[in-house]
Amino acid sequence: MRKAQNAILMTIIASLLCSAAAVRSEDFELAGSGYYEIVTDYGTGSLGDTIEADILRGGYIEHAYVSGDAVLRILEYRYLDAERGPYGNSIYTGCASGNSVIEIIDGKVGDRLCMRNNSFADVSGGEIKNLCIHQSSKVEISGGRISRRLCTQHDSIVSMSGGQVGNICSHQDSRIEISGGHVTGRFCIQDNSVVDIMGGHIERLYSSSGESVDISGGQVKNLYARANSIVVIYGYDFVPGEGLSLDSDGKTVSGTGRLTGEWSDGTSWAMQIRVNDDSASIMVIE
Repeated sequence: MRKAQNAILMTIIASLLCSAAAVRSEDFELAGSGYYEIVTDYGTGSLGDTIEADILRGGYIEHAYVSGDAVLRILEYRYLDAERGPYGNSIYTGCASGNSVIEIIDGKVGDRLCMRNNSFADVSGGEIKNLCIHQSSKVEISGGRISRRLCTQHDSIVSMSGGQVGNICSHQDSRIEISGGHVTGRFCIQDNSVVDIMGGHIERLYSSSGESVDISGGQVKNLYARANSIVVIYGYDFVPGEGLSLDSDGKTVSGTGRLTGEWSDGTSWAMQIRVNDDSASIMVIE
């Protein structure tokens, strides 16, 4: 009898715990002006006009929407464990439009953050799985980690001075400037994008379809120049390795192989040119 009662009691406790875990505050929509702190769990949250809000410990928005001149700051991870440390999503997805701003200082975007229509994102810490930038929006990355992909298109602008990005895909007249940080996977440039690499570390750079790529610093480990892309390398003391040669103009690189040289500050570098299509152009300029 006592065993049966204990089993019933455990079932009731488990049911209550599951119900408590499922409790979520109502969705919210904020407009006008004012400052708010997000410290509990919401399904959908919308910020408009000149609203400012900070997501702190315990706060979570599954789907966040920011518009107008509103500002959303992600300051902390959702949970803190004595042994594990800070963890957990601060938001799952986020979408910004208009002149709105999203700042990621710490915490985590579990799936995707989309910046549209002239919005601005400042990433100085934390984690984002996917970051998508559209329609003349701007992003500055000085720290933190984009674990899977950064995708840019429609005249968007990215400035990266630190942090880590898994993969970058640049499309449709977007512009990317890199002065620091680390791109650990593929950096693909397409559709008339413009890329200026002045520093940082790029593992694999792929250029195609009429892009303009200027390299004047950092480390580009592997280069793949395809179709009618144009890659210009600014430096000194260029040495083409086996399989490479400089044409009669002393500037155009032919073939594939290892290219070494120095940047203007005297830093030595080495680049493996893996693909160099006849229709592509790789040039070295002192």
